[in-house]
Amino acid sequence: MAKLGILTSPLSTESGEIDGFAYVPSTLDPVNQHRSSSQASFLDYATHTTSIKVYTHALARQVLSSNNKTANGALVESGRRKFTSSAMKEVILSAGVFQSPLLMLSSIGPRQTLTQYDTPIIADLPSVGQNLQDQPFFSIQNRVDVPSS
Repeated sequence: MAKLGILTSPLSTESGEIDGFAYVPSTLDPVNQHRSSSQASFLDYATHTTSIKVYTHALARQVLSSNNKTANGALVESGRRKFTSSAMKEVILSAGVFQSPLLMLSSIGPRQTLTQYDTPIIADLPSVGQNLQDQPFFSIQNRVDVPSS
């Protein structure tokens, strides 16, 4: 398949294959090339069109789960205040990767690490907290006559 006369690379951008193009999602407005933050792209829209509640300056300390190992809320800290946020339907976990052991604090992770810190085990998942790799990205760009990022 070709797009704008350029062949699509059959491999991912991490493969080392440099012929062709690949899609790289970004939050750039293709018309003015301005970066759009997660807040402007998604959060502002969601808070004005849904009943979503946003807690700023808050830190998730632990994902809470029921006896059948289903996530049903989170223990949250905001300033000196700690509270439980309960889910009505589902828990969506979105957390940073650096110095963020949220899954392990929630009893999910490698058995050896959890037992070392006397943490009860909900799920023994050896890959949690492992194999973090920085993803360098380089690109060569060419301006085209159609709106694109």
